[in-house]
Amino acid sequence: MEFPELDKQKEDQLDKRRTRNPIVLAICVILVAYVVIRLLLPQTAPNRSKGLTINVNHSSGVVRTYRYRTGEEYLRAVLEHEQMATGDEGPDGKLLLIAVDAEASDYQNGQYWSFSVNGTESSLAVDDQKVSDGDIIEFYLK
Repeated sequence: MEFPELDKQKEDQLDKRRTRNPIVLAICVILVAYVVIRLLLPQTAPNRSKGLTINVNHSSGVVRTYRYRTGEEYLRAVLEHEQMATGDEGPDGKLLLIAVDAEASDYQNGQYWSFSVNGTESSLAVDDQKVSDGDIIEFYLK
């Protein structure tokens, strides 16, 4: 005894599977390609659009010049990123410079680090000093 209706149902199910399989396969291929591309392509480079020159006037008379490209907005972030200065947090949370370019100030005898930007002495803390492309920052002991 044959049941043509059952055969027709099985055939319909097979047809549905046949049309669904290529779609699933295409989606899988696209997902795998996306993952592979994301892993193999380099990550987006950090923004380093600003060129800065930092001069450090040491107590010995030696002046060391450093050139950096940065995307940082404030001088403190540049100094920390380049590991160029150390200090303590002041009561207001701002960095009090103790050493610049590995030379410590003699704070107990009133000596401290100061800096100028483009030839003008800054009255700001390094936390508040914005940096711009082409800035020349000079550190010196006072």
